[in-house]
Amino acid sequence: MEQQHEPAGENWVIPHIRRSFDGQESCPPDTETGLRRLREIRGKRHRRRQHAGIAASGLAILLAAIAWIPQTRVYAARCVDACVAGVLATVQPLPIRPDAQVPDFALRDAEGNLVRLSDYRGKVVLLNFWATWCAPCRTEIPWFISFQRDYQARGFTMVGLALDEGGWATVRPFLQREGVNYPNLVADEAVADRFGGLTALPMTLLIDRKGQLSATYTGLVSRADYERALLAALAATE
Repeated sequence: MEQQHEPAGENWVIPHIRRSFDGQESCPPDTETGLRRLREIRGKRHRRRQHAGIAASGLAILLAAIAWIPQTRVYAARCVDACVAGVLATVQPLPIRPDAQVPDFALRDAEGNLVRLSDYRGKVVLLNFWATWCAPCRTEIPWFISFQRDYQARGFTMVGLALDEGGWATVRPFLQREGVNYPNLVADEAVADRFGGLTALPMTLLIDRKGQLSATYTGLVSRADYERALLAALAATE
């Protein structure tokens, strides 16, 4: 059985962040547990590319710490709001050259079939790097499920790349339990390196029908931001 080892304070902090944002804001990456696991995946040789993620993650750790401080929840809520406001400027789409071609990869799906990113050429793709232990990643998944349901007929698809060390043994039951309706693959550091490496999770790439990058999002981006960008990409080629 999959086990979660997250701070007890997250039971309140994450729902508060969800309510505060209501699809309008952005959020820093996962808290202390997620950072530790992500650093293990990335390794020491990628530290120079982690400056932005570490800056945002420091605020995420503070959110978790707030829940442990014996203060009233009203005071804690104000602190969370202040921290979120401070990080908005750092969690933004990274500038991407409009002609940048997305690197291809080949990975096995849950049934053992070989899947390539180039198989989706001609579709608008949201490529999402995530993990089951990443709380912001789990927040985004219901949005992605609805995007897949609402826009696949227009030539859109979500593609998830899970980075769980447990592989399919961890990822498969999670996908089944959450009713995920879009393709997912289990990736590794080598795949992440082809996209310039990861500074934080989640990381999501918007790819147009020609296989070119439109935008990269690091951290928990609002549903409204995602939907606005993917609809613009769909409309541009319809």
